[in-house]
Amino acid sequence: YRPGASSGAVGYDSISGFADYVIGRSSIVAGDIVMLGSVSGYNYFPVDLALKTREMGCLTVALTSVEYSRRLTSRHPSGKRLFEACEHVLDNCTNYGDTLVPVEELGQAICPASGVSASYIMWALQSTVVEKLLAMGKKPGVYISNHMPGAAQINQCGLDQYEKKGY
Repeated sequence: YRPGASSGAVGYDSISGFADYVIGRSSIVAGDIVMLGSVSGYNYFPVDLALKTREMGCLTVALTSVEYSRRLTSRHPSGKRLFEACEHVLDNCTNYGDTLVPVEELGQAICPASGVSASYIMWALQSTVVEKLLAMGKKPGVYISNHMPGAAQINQCGLDQYEKKGY
């Protein structure tokens, strides 16, 4: 990287047709739940993927910052941002700019909040899903740390159960 130099790079999230490629390489089918994460939620790809998977009959869930996204203009032809393209929204509650620590000497804030909040939201979602499955009499397969004794066997059983039962 050289300051002031233009890399000319194009990110995957701005390429028209990339959502079609991703869907074509996946096993997504109607009835699936598709979770899409984008802090800003305004780029082409996540919005396009949300709209296309909804058209397929999937339930879509955005993990995004509504406050941040509301202040940006969509790059998708629909004019929608991710929180508008999905049926459900998990707001990570990060601020405009996605920062935690104001640094007066720099004249800006640093340290993104989205990584911490996304992890917390996903862990909370995971524990809620496990709780609800257990309440339905279903014992979900879960992975444990690969460093634990018996992890390979336990995790393989979890994968086998998921492939057989879907949970």
